[in-house]
Amino acid sequence: MPSFKLLEAASNELDIIQSVLIIGAGLTGLTAAIRLRQANFKVTVLERSPAMQDIGAGIQIPPNCSRVLEGLGVLQKIENEAIAPQTLIIRSQKGDQLHSQIINSDDDHGSAYPHLVIHRADFIRVLYEEALELGVHIQLDARVDYVDFEAGSVKLLTGATFTADIILGADGEHSICRKLLQGPKNTSQSSGNLVYRVMVPASVVALDPDLHCLIKPGGIQAWYGPGSHLICYQLDRDDSFNVVLTLPAPAGAPTIGPQPADINELREYFHDWDPRLQKLLDLTDQTQCWTLHEHKLSDKWVHPSGRFILLGDAAHPILPYM
Repeated sequence: MPSFKLLEAASNELDIIQSVLIIGAGLTGLTAAIRLRQANFKVTVLERSPAMQDIGAGIQIPPNCSRVLEGLGVLQKIENEAIAPQTLIIRSQKGDQLHSQIINSDDDHGSAYPHLVIHRADFIRVLYEEALELGVHIQLDARVDYVDFEAGSVKLLTGATFTADIILGADGEHSICRKLLQGPKNTSQSSGNLVYRVMVPASVVALDPDLHCLIKPGGIQAWYGPGSHLICYQLDRDDSFNVVLTLPAPAGAPTIGPQPADINELREYFHDWDPRLQKLLDLTDQTQCWTLHEHKLSDKWVHPSGRFILLGDAAHPILPYM
């Protein structure tokens, strides 16, 4: 578990740290809120969305993250909402198997902590409910206007002000906190890639003889080719089979958030890949796409006052590359 040495080192001028204000109720913000509350800090979370939205799709939880979740006391709750895939299989774009490994095993050689896949909304909900149960105050519809790093205060667009001994900026890749700390030049930029998401019924996938191997035995399937990759796995939610495809953005393409897209673009792009992928894409006419963003890394994550720290994607975006 975190030792909070960073907090201690950044707060030499503070006699006692009692309260923490977290900007952002995503995975990073809620995880930090739970652990800090368990350490007896008074914790308030400011979330700009008016409600905890059912957004996103599949997300992987590798064993090192499962270990953290066990330390938080929520691993069992997460496992109740997740699937533990048995294998990871990596293929070339033509379908040749390049690698296979067992990632969850009941024998003595398996990891002590599971590798899970879960719908992001279920992951967020478990953390959100745990934070509330521990006494974390979560303020929704709280859009940040300004952070006073010296005073340890945050002003919202409504004019309301919150103060704390320490402020954590965990407001994601488009972080207003990063902009205020590092300046307006370090804004999110396109990485040059688009991500598409396709959701199809797992029961329909299982009925197709050519696709049955993607369901039984359960596993994470990945295909890699020049400049692109595809990952798919079943989710324990509404009979869902999650397919995520990453490919280069067309030259001059505008940056976009999640929005409906033309699945024929995917069918055309992957037309000469493994025929099983074409069959998957033919199971639905619905897809969404968004621009994969990045920003320059900076060592300026902590304000000199010791009252403010950037966390998660706000500090260092994590891109889905191997």
